Amino acid sequence: MRRWSTVLAAACVAVLAASCASEADTGQTTDDVLDTDWAVACAPGEVDAVIDNIGDIELACLADGADVPVGVRDGQPLLIAIWASWCPPCHEEAPHVEAFAQLAQGQVAVLGVDSEDVLSHGRAFAGEYDWTFPSVFDPSGQVRKSLGVTGVPGFAFVDESGSVVHLIGQQGITTSDLIEAANAHLDVDLKE
Repeated sequence: MRRWSTVLAAACVAVLAASCASEADTGQTTDDVLDTDWAVACAPGEVDAVIDNIGDIELACLADGADVPVGVRDGQPLLIAIWASWCPPCHEEAPHVEAFAQLAQGQVAVLGVDSEDVLSHGRAFAGEYDWTFPSVFDPSGQVRKSLGVTGVPGFAFVDESGSVVHLIGQQGITTSDLIEAANAHLDVDLKE
C-alpha cells in the first residue's frame, strides 16, 4: 500500500511540474502563440481635457507600447470601454463596441482600456474582433478603479470637458444600449 502511495505522489508531482512549465521551458512564448497584426495606433500628444477621477495619467498603447496620455481629444466626447481578454462577457460585447465605434465616428471617440490583463492577450483580443479604435494597456486596473467600475466589462461616457457623465457596469450591453446612453448623456444624435 505504501509503495502505491509513493508512485501516486511521484506521478502527481510530475504532472504538476509539466503543467507549470514556463515559456522558456517550452521554447514557445505567449507572443508566438497569440501573434496578431492588429495595430490601431493611439493618438499621440497632449489631451484637450483630463478625465475626472483619472487625472493626468499615461498608459501604454496596446498597438505599439508607446506611453500616451489618457483623456479627451479633438473636442469630442469619449466612450471608455474597459475590458480584458479573460472576461467572457467582454467577448460577447466586443462586436457591439466595434459597431458603436463605426456608427459614432466623428461624433464620439472610443478608447479601449485593457484592464488587469496580459498585453499579448489583449492585442490578440482586439485583433480577433478587428477593432478599429485604439486601446491602452492598464495592467493594474488604475482606470477601472479610479472610475469606480467594479469589474469588467465596464463603460464610461465622458463629455468634452472630461466629466464622467454616465457609467455602465452591467453585462450584456448591445450596440443599441451604447447608442442610447451616448445620445442621452453626451448630447449627440447617433442612429443605428
